[in-house]
Amino acid sequence: MFRKDLQRLIWQHNFTLDRLLTDSRQQLEFKGERTTLFKIIKSMGYKHKEFQNSSENLTFVYLDETWIYQNGSSIRR
Repeated sequence: MFRKDLQRLIWQHNFTLDRLLTDSRQQLEFKGERTTLFKIIKSMGYKHKEFQNSSENLTFVYLDETWIYQNGSSIRR
């Protein structure tokens, strides 16, 4: 249940690990440390990469679980 609730917190907003740790402690009564939370997140398949110092021009788009195909339709043709 903890992982499912943690995933919900992750999906709620763009987060830093410190922010997620604070939210996890307040909302999920997480008692572990920052490193433990990082290991849990990593075991759930999430990856960490810093984009703030990247030379690439990046635009982030947040999607829910809806699938969109090549031409923007929800139906594969």
